[in-house]
Amino acid sequence: MISPASRGGEPVRQRWIFSLYLLALGAWVGAMLFFSAVVLPLLFTQLGPGEAGPIAALIFPYYYKVGLAAAVLVCACVAVFAMGPSMA
Repeated sequence: MISPASRGGEPVRQRWIFSLYLLALGAWVGAMLFFSAVVLPLLFTQLGPGEAGPIAALIFPYYYKVGLAAAVLVCACVAVFAMGPSMA
């Protein structure tokens, strides 16, 4: 019989950590791709380097903070999984 705490032999906490890992990884990589492939090219083609540079400089601190937070979360999830099922 399957208990409410597990489904398919996988603990609920482990599924939550894996979901958090995927969410953080997706946010991290997605932000990098979106900023590099969409925001900056669009900004520089529409405004030119003189006007786009200061705007990009305003965005960068927030971009790096979000990337750092997502990276730390990804690393924390990987560390929990590396410790084994007793920790997850």
